[in-house]
Amino acid sequence: MQALGAGNLIRIGVQTRVDFVGLGLYHREERVRLSTVRRDDVREWGSDLFLDAKLSWRSWFRNVAGLRADGYVLNVASSISRNSRRRTAAIVSP
Repeated sequence: MQALGAGNLIRIGVQTRVDFVGLGLYHREERVRLSTVRRDDVREWGSDLFLDAKLSWRSWFRNVAGLRADGYVLNVASSISRNSRRRTAAIVSP
């Protein structure tokens, strides 16, 4: 998005990412799976919102500023119940 005249720019954006990961620990013998020690399914979701501004005052002088907010949700479902949990976290950065 162009704003504030030529040479000035303000951008706003959103990003998101989702990962599904299956992890396991197994008893094996000669590369043959004999039994499962533990099995975990991990879901991770992260999103962010950002804003940045580039202001050109003169051909030799400009300002660049930005702000970003990140949020994450992590969910682990384990075959061992004490290892299962859900966590959230967020941070705002200049």
